[in-house]
Amino acid sequence: MKETFETILATLRAECEVVLVRGGSHDVMLPTIRGGGTVERYDRGGYTVVHGDQAVDDHGTLIIGHDHPAIEIDLARFPPCFLYGEGVVRGNDLIVLPAYNPLSPGVTINYAKSRDFLSPVLRRVDAGALQPVVEVDGETVVLPPLAGIRRFA
Repeated sequence: MKETFETILATLRAECEVVLVRGGSHDVMLPTIRGGGTVERYDRGGYTVVHGDQAVDDHGTLIIGHDHPAIEIDLARFPPCFLYGEGVVRGNDLIVLPAYNPLSPGVTINYAKSRDFLSPVLRRVDAGALQPVVEVDGETVVLPPLAGIRRFA
């Protein structure tokens, strides 16, 4: 497993900078497999990446996981669903990442209200203002904010 992980990291590093952000229950083995070299927070160029299981006070555009959104439209489920909120965290933008593990289908967010999320970051924002972003037939589609989707779901 460690060799496979190192091969993946080497491939990625040939193309870009790789930073391993540790946090939450998904990453408990990361320091062992990696032998160190992980961070709990990454700040670069106006972006802050954290797991999302703890509140963050000072940040740029905040990128989190933790809740891993999915959305259902006309009986089709879109687990690779991002959430985007422009200026929703004290004037800063928010990006919520989907689950990348095929065994984690994500949490359906069609009717989610702020109190329904696990992340303290998401509990503090107006969930209705968040826009799902999905891929349909190879095209990126930015859907209306959740407040508008709830009316039709």
